[in-house]
Amino acid sequence: MTSLTPRLRRIADFVRLGVSVLDIGADHAFLCCYIAEKGDNSRVIAVDAKPEPLKHGQYAAKGLPIEFYLSDGFTGLPTEVVSDIAANAYDIVVAGLGGETIIDILRHAPVNTDTRFILQPMSKTDKLRDGLAELGYNITEECTIQDGKRAFAVFVAEPPR
Repeated sequence: MTSLTPRLRRIADFVRLGVSVLDIGADHAFLCCYIAEKGDNSRVIAVDAKPEPLKHGQYAAKGLPIEFYLSDGFTGLPTEVVSDIAANAYDIVVAGLGGETIIDILRHAPVNTDTRFILQPMSKTDKLRDGLAELGYNITEECTIQDGKRAFAVFVAEPPR
């Protein structure tokens, strides 16, 4: 089983069983590998804007049922992936990015009543909170997790209904 940092482990704990998972800013895809190894989710997708971390993720995920896409959020994903996200239950993880960047990504998110977001900003947590309110998102859960010398906020949010 893939080993996770406390930060990533807490994010994984929020992922619902049985739904598809999309990880934006997947980096080396450790979270996706962990989720795919458990086998409790119907589809696991890793997305990153940088090719090198994505290549490392593909190497780490060898043999696991994970889809990889080089994209800056939702805007570069294939139409069929965006359509699937809009039509089915997804937990969408956006972690390790700044709060303002996360809000920019959410502005383009395909959503439905079964979509849920697990958000972990590295900075500008207040901007993320304000942006979620502005977009009409409801924060349903939040916590702070200590990982090494840093504390990180993690939010679970639902889009406007």
